Amino acid sequence: MLANTLRELAGLRLKDEDGEEQVLTLQPPATEAELQTIEARLPRRIPYEIREALTVSKGLANGSLTRFPLSTSRDSVSRKCCHTPIR
Repeated sequence: MLANTLRELAGLRLKDEDGEEQVLTLQPPATEAELQTIEARLPRRIPYEIREALTVSKGLANGSLTRFPLSTSRDSVSRKCCHTPIR
């Protein structure tokens, strides 16, 4: 699920509060060697969903998502987020 979300974020065009457009790009995926190095430092294996997401990307390469409210209300999210998707 998280891996699919990352795939969907790639290329997403956003507009900030000032009307500036930005296209989200992803960092490259983690290599198997990187994943093994991380796991060697942890007391147990990386959970499958996180590992799968890391094989898609190590995170966002750009984008300044300075605020992201954890709310279930769609209206709350649209009012508080500093970036909105361009449709």
